[in-house]
Amino acid sequence: MAALRDYLGTRPGATELLTSVHPGEVGSPTGFYLRLGFQDTGTDHEGERVLRLPL
Repeated sequence: MAALRDYLGTRPGATELLTSVHPGEVGSPTGFYLRLGFQDTGTDHEGERVLRLPL
């Protein structure tokens, strides 16, 4: 993930990386992404929570 973040940071106009996760206590990758520095945007997209990583 660090290599992807570093690469995207070199791309013109790239300011953030977005992903979405299915909420839930069992099997949800939310904690994984939050530990990597993603932030919860507070929005949902088609039943999934949207997370963002500033570049």
